[in-house]
Amino acid sequence: MIICGIKRLFHPRVKRGQVSDSRGSETCPLFGAWLLLVFIGLFHLNACLAFAASEPDVSLTVVPVRYSFVQGDVEKYQAHQWVKEHYAGGIDEFTFEQKLPDDISVEMEGRALIDENDFKGRLLVEKEDFGFLHFDYQEFRKYYDGTGGVFRLFRILSVNETDKELALDIGRFSVEAGITPEDWPEVVFLYEREFKDGAKSHLTWTAVREGGLLRSIGPSWQDIDEIVDVFAVRANHEIAGFTIKGEQRWEFVRSELSREEKSLSVTGGAIDRKIRVQEQAPETDLMTTTVGIERWFAGERMFTSGGYHFAHLENREMENIFEMNENRVSQSFTNPKQVRDARADNDYDSHTWVGHFMAVPWKTFNVSTKIKTEVIGREGSSIYPQDTTVGAPNGVDNTELSVNDSRVTRVGEGISLRFTGIPRTALYNEFELEQTRNWLSEDRKSLRGQSAPNAN
Repeated sequence: MIICGIKRLFHPRVKRGQVSDSRGSETCPLFGAWLLLVFIGLFHLNACLAFAASEPDVSLTVVPVRYSFVQGDVEKYQAHQWVKEHYAGGIDEFTFEQKLPDDISVEMEGRALIDENDFKGRLLVEKEDFGFLHFDYQEFRKYYDGTGGVFRLFRILSVNETDKELALDIGRFSVEAGITPEDWPEVVFLYEREFKDGAKSHLTWTAVREGGLLRSIGPSWQDIDEIVDVFAVRANHEIAGFTIKGEQRWEFVRSELSREEKSLSVTGGAIDRKIRVQEQAPETDLMTTTVGIERWFAGERMFTSGGYHFAHLENREMENIFEMNENRVSQSFTNPKQVRDARADNDYDSHTWVGHFMAVPWKTFNVSTKIKTEVIGREGSSIYPQDTTVGAPNGVDNTELSVNDSRVTRVGEGISLRFTGIPRTALYNEFELEQTRNWLSEDRKSLRGQSAPNAN
């Protein structure tokens, strides 16, 4: 393995003692264009306000050429080094800082190695005693090795590779805006998106047959397309000595997953070359509400706080499993696993109340008490239609149904005593109690030889 690299450094203004950092981060080609437009906009803004603004502090590190020559296993090199074979180049690091009139500050940093889908960008605009605006983007590519296991006694299938290029793009983008005027509530708005797109190796090993020997050394892989969207509003304010905090948050998760397992053989029958594809589409919606209040009394000798948290979660998942022969025609083999439109639904609600009180009657002695009450409700149902008949699929002949309902109530109390009047010694004692009541109802049915209603 040979790595050849050339790096040029451009530092229009470098602080004394500043060290260049060539570590990796990441994004998409659109981010490179966005980064360039921001660069142009900032320099234009600097020119317009040059008469009143401070001199900008700019640092730029460029990697025009980096080339990797690999002799051997390219996939393993990429997976271990997180570096793509052949050419890569771009902006390794960019930073920009400037003070503008009216107590406005601008900070920016970025990175863009386009050929490796390695991007990073951050922009912060802040005005003192008014608010801030923060953009953050990061994306990188993770490589995977598609090689399966090794069995030295096989002559032909001792080492096997997937026929799928395995690489996963992982990224995150967020926008955060805050209003922070003096003597007014501090309010922050947040939007965040996380994503994954690509394919990765999977730890499921498929069967490989050669002659009379059978070993589970075949590679498998999974396609992933996942998006997470988060919206949040946070507030913080002090009223009559009480500090009040609150957050409202919504989170939405959408995923499409497809896993392929391919058995291999040079001598066996069709069952030794079967293909199994599992498709899953989980979706989750989560809403949470958090409110808290706290205050110190009596010259900071007593402290009390309380809080409430509510969470509502809805989860749904669809699943299909297809077994096929080597020509990708549906076929059920021994111990078949044909699943069509299986579905699971779950609802979860929780209410949590907490309270805390602490007193420090003497400098060396304090008493702390706490209480927590929690009420949880869960409801779930699932339907699992499948074909268990050997041969060509004949439709659903067995369906598993499940319905469950659960209610949980918990109450906990605690008290703590602590004495530190002895030099280099702390004496303390704690008592904690909890009462739990759990009510559970479950109903399961198996419909043999028939399909369940609405199991299409």
